Amino acid sequence: MSVEHDTPLPREALRSLLLRLLAAESATWSVGGWGAVAELHPAAGAGIDVAEHTDRIEAATQGGRLAVALRGGVRCLARGAARYFCLPAAEAAGPAREALTECGALGGAPLFDIGVGLPNVDALVRIDEAALAQCLRRASGRRIVGSHEPALAALIAASPPRLFRSALAEIEVGGPIASTTTPDGPHTHVLPDLLAERRTHDPRVELPEGWLPCLVWHGPPESARTDHPD
Repeated sequence: MSVEHDTPLPREALRSLLLRLLAAESATWSVGGWGAVAELHPAAGAGIDVAEHTDRIEAATQGGRLAVALRGGVRCLARGAARYFCLPAAEAAGPAREALTECGALGGAPLFDIGVGLPNVDALVRIDEAALAQCLRRASGRRIVGSHEPALAALIAASPPRLFRSALAEIEVGGPIASTTTPDGPHTHVLPDLLAERRTHDPRVELPEGWLPCLVWHGPPESARTDHPD
C-alpha cells in the first residue's frame, strides 16, 4: 500500500481519498502558508457534516466549513502524519497581494484580500457592515498586516468571516479572531514575523520543486496508515 502519490491523482481517486480522510473527524484540515493559515477542526463535542457534489466536496462543522474542488492533476504527498495536496506552481500560484485590496463580493457582501503576500493562498474577509467596508476602502492599497493601521484594528475588533482560498480548496471561519490563546474549533492565524520569510509551507517540510501546497490534512499516525489506494 503506497503512502504517497508520486503521480497526479485522477479526479475520482481524489474524491475517494478525501472522503476517507474526512471520516477521521479528529483530524485538522488547513489552507494557507507559513504565517497565514485557516484551520478546520471540530470543537469538542462537534461533528463534521460532509456533502458530495459533482464538482466538489464540502464539510461543515460549528464555526467553519471546507470546500475542495474535484479536479485531476493533484498530488497527495505524505509527510509524517500529514497529507499535502499539491498542484503545479503554474496552476496554483495566485496574485500574492501584499496590500489590502477589494476583490469582488460573496453573497452580496464585499470581499477584501488582507494582503498576506503568499502565492498559494488568498486571505479574504467578508464584510457585512457598511461602516467597516468604508474603513477598509480608505486603507485600500496599503499594507496592513503587521502594521498599526486603524483598518487592521477595526478588522480584529469586528472579527468578520475569514475565507482562506487556494486553487484547490477554501476554508471559511467565523467567530472571534484570537489574540492570544488558540480557540477550540475552526480558527485562523496571521503571524507577520513568519510571513516575512515568504514561505508557502513549514520550512521543515520538503515538497517537490515546482509544486505548491493547496490543502493539508493533519491526522494521527493511526489514521494515515491506509489512506491511499494501491
